[in-house]
Amino acid sequence: MRALSFNNFVRSYGVNKLGEKLGVSDWAVRKWLRGDGAPRTDRIITIVKMMKNEMSIQDVFKECTRNKI
Repeated sequence: MRALSFNNFVRSYGVNKLGEKLGVSDWAVRKWLRGDGAPRTDRIITIVKMMKNEMSIQDVFKECTRNKI
């Protein structure tokens, strides 16, 4: 099991700071945290790089879309 989750990373990095880094609103980042939608693929790749490959692209996508069916 991985030590770092997407939600923990975002909360430690900061919602506002991540939104600015990725060029999205705070609302979008909070939507990802709730599991109601995923960032675009290029943004997921940036997030994975920022997380130093602690999670894969699929892990981030799965966590961001856990409420979508």
